[in-house]
Formats: sequence, structure tokens, C-alpha cells
Amino acid sequence: MVKEKFEALVGKIPGLLELEIGIDVSRIDYACDVVLYSVFQSTDALRDYGNHPLHLKVRDELAGMRIARYQVDYPIRAELATA
Repeated sequence: MVKEKFEALVGKIPGLLELEIGIDVSRIDYACDVVLYSVFQSTDALRDYGNHPLHLKVRDELAGMRIARYQVDYPIRAELATA
């Protein structure tokens, strides 16, 4: 459910180039259950994604499912070259 809902956003939100949901298969106690990996055209596109109605809808539909959240936003080399 989480995987399908987020991956369905690709092609519908400007600047969202890639989005992948990984589901942990290790079952080790210190692993996260789910990870979201995404690539954006720019830092502006990342910012806009956070407020996009389709993203907010998915986020709200899944509210209450997580017990913790960790986030890392970082530029990739291609963006550093154009910054």
C-alpha cells in the first residue's frame, strides 16, 4: 500500500524524476521497515514536492502508520555543478 501510493506520484509531480520505496527484508531489529528514495530536478522541485497536493494526500492517507521518521536531503553531483 505505501509502496504503490508513493510510486504512483512519479510523472504527476513536476520535478520528481525518480521515486522508489524499499521494503526491508533483513528483519534485523535496528533496520528501518521502509525507505523512500527520490531524485528531484532541483532543490526548488524538492521544496515544491513537499507542498504538492498529491504528495500531501498520500502523506495524510498514511498518517499514523509510522513510529519514527528520518530524512536526509542532499545535492547530487550534477546539481552541484549547476548550483
